[in-house]
Amino acid sequence: MCGIIGFFNMQDAKIKVEEGLEIIKHRGRDAYGYADAFDVFLNEAIEGETTNAIGHALHAMNNVVPQPLAKKTSEVDFVFATNCEIYNWEELNAKHKISTNNDAETLFKLLYTSHDLMETIEELDGVYAFVLWNRKTGKIFLSRDIIGERPLWIYFDKDKEGFAFASEKKALIGAGLEKNKIFELNPRHLLVYDIVENHLSRNYKEFFKTGKTDDDEKQVFKKTEQLLMEAIKKRIPKNRKIGLLFSGGVDSAFIALMLKKMNVLFTCYFAFMKEEGLSNSKDKPWAEKIAKELDLDLRFVEINLEQVPEYLKKVMHLIEDNNVTKVSVGLTMYLAAEQAKRDGIQILFSGIGSEDLFAGYRRHKQGVQINEECLAGFRKMYERDLYRDDVIMMSQTIELRAPYLDLDLIKYSLTVPEEMKLEDETKKKNKGESSDLAHDKLLLRKIALKCGLLEEFSFRKKVAAQYGSNFDKAIQKLANREKKSRPEYLKQFHDEGNVRLGVLLSTGKDSVLAAQLMLDQNYSVECFITIKSKNADSYMYHGPNVDLAKLQAQSAMRPLILQETLGEKEDELKDLRKAIIVAIEKYDIEGIVTGALFSHYQRDRIEKICDELGIKCFSPMWHMPQDKELEVLLARGIKFCIVKIAAEGLTKEWLGKIITQTEINKLLELNAKIGFNVAGEGGEYESLVLDAPFFKERIVLKKTRIEVEDKNTATLIVEDAELVEK
Repeated sequence: MCGIIGFFNMQDAKIKVEEGLEIIKHRGRDAYGYADAFDVFLNEAIEGETTNAIGHALHAMNNVVPQPLAKKTSEVDFVFATNCEIYNWEELNAKHKISTNNDAETLFKLLYTSHDLMETIEELDGVYAFVLWNRKTGKIFLSRDIIGERPLWIYFDKDKEGFAFASEKKALIGAGLEKNKIFELNPRHLLVYDIVENHLSRNYKEFFKTGKTDDDEKQVFKKTEQLLMEAIKKRIPKNRKIGLLFSGGVDSAFIALMLKKMNVLFTCYFAFMKEEGLSNSKDKPWAEKIAKELDLDLRFVEINLEQVPEYLKKVMHLIEDNNVTKVSVGLTMYLAAEQAKRDGIQILFSGIGSEDLFAGYRRHKQGVQINEECLAGFRKMYERDLYRDDVIMMSQTIELRAPYLDLDLIKYSLTVPEEMKLEDETKKKNKGESSDLAHDKLLLRKIALKCGLLEEFSFRKKVAAQYGSNFDKAIQKLANREKKSRPEYLKQFHDEGNVRLGVLLSTGKDSVLAAQLMLDQNYSVECFITIKSKNADSYMYHGPNVDLAKLQAQSAMRPLILQETLGEKEDELKDLRKAIIVAIEKYDIEGIVTGALFSHYQRDRIEKICDELGIKCFSPMWHMPQDKELEVLLARGIKFCIVKIAAEGLTKEWLGKIITQTEINKLLELNAKIGFNVAGEGGEYESLVLDAPFFKERIVLKKTRIEVEDKNTATLIVEDAELVEK
């Protein structure tokens, strides 16, 4: 891993590069380099002032070749810097008949001689983030690997001169750039910046797709095993000290088993919190047991509760985020990496990615389209996990390697029959099989068993890292001391706010609850987006009383983008896209929030639009049980009424009624009787939110009327409403 940085069309670009490299110097200590519009300076400062410059901090894995690299002739003038690990660079050299000293040189030669950068990128097997500067044309090309293992942040303001990028967000903030104009580059985008025109354009790289392999079960088993072996093998470096993040789960245990079979020397690391009055780490005994069975060199890193706040400061400064899950998982990683650095470890293997590869999350178990769920997980992984993991490891100048994120392995896994990934729990019980054995990640577990991992380890049920290490409990106990929620407690260590969001506001309970949940996790809601459809039967959008979104937005003190659509199937997505583009340009949003619970139709289409536009998508209630959602709504103090009914069991008397526990009980009774969707996501009813914790005032309905179609189909039309003090 390395660090790259650059500033264009900016005064003091040279100084900004030097200061930025100082901020991220932990990313590479083998060499430093700079380039301006004319020269390259290796291990020395840029001479003179310049408005355009790039910099590089080298952490060498394949021979020490300082960067930036340059190619200057009468015809071409390119400079290049990268943070990469290209596993097939020697094969690419042979294929293209070139000779280089390492993967960075190979990547540079392929790019500056390429007639199609997108095609060249598709040849790469590895992870990367790079800048290619054509100094003749004044164009800058930026890209990162399609999953997003190598980080890259950008700054751009089309109304002002200036463009910048860096491996870590903090380097751009440290340069004094406006925070609201700093974005994480979507891994599916190839950026092109024109220095002369101060113009930024994006080319979209097609992501993975789900499918269905023609291989039978035996062939799937064999091919997946081969791909797993190859994924681990290609990531084993020469002459480097290796470690493994080890939790006692099948993911890390399988990697450990394979490394042993390949005669690789490595050390395992497991970090946890131990405190009197708290239960012991659930993962520690299993890690010990597996280590003994496989004869592993296992090192424990233990801290107590009073040490946690100091580590919280370190972790949250690095990851620039105060999301509870990210922070608690980050603690385990930081402590392991800190010890690994003391031991001279240069590479740490991680089991990240196996959950989405083999269907290991709860949302997979509750889903209908399992491979689509896996694909959605890979799409979001760069925001959810990978930046955190990268910056924590690089703070200790350690490179993280993730064999479960191998491209060939992912491509094939998305074609594997879903029943080979996830066993039907009901069928399992009917067979009389033990419920103590996990039924998720079935294919990986069976391969691990076949390769020699004992059944009790291969099929062990495991909790997430933040729970198994006790760090989630630690944060909860510290928050309780101060009588705060966990997000409120963490804000004292990092109060910059997380991703800037636009909420798709329908006026109903789902979208308002989604907004509340994101606010509760310290995310920043910058605006609301409401789509007003002329089609009452739209597949995508809420129908009745959407104009009341204006009052909701006013009460929440957020701007509203109201976009009309004809509501024609699929074409209505173009209008949503227009509205999101307005939100990006006007309010600098980095992500969209949806209130989707179980509708793949809605969520998948919104996610695809977001991915193409280069922003993130959050569905915080995805696969939340229907009755649970109603409980959460009441617990959060969100007041809503039903404004449309379209299902057996509901009559016009339900319209306008504030939903309390009494009404929820009646909905649950309908569910037991006729299979009623108590959350209404199947179209049984639609709702209107009148009050929420983030509303400054509540909505009062002054004048309404009811339109009746039949005894089970009716709509409450709000003709007049106002905001009043709470």
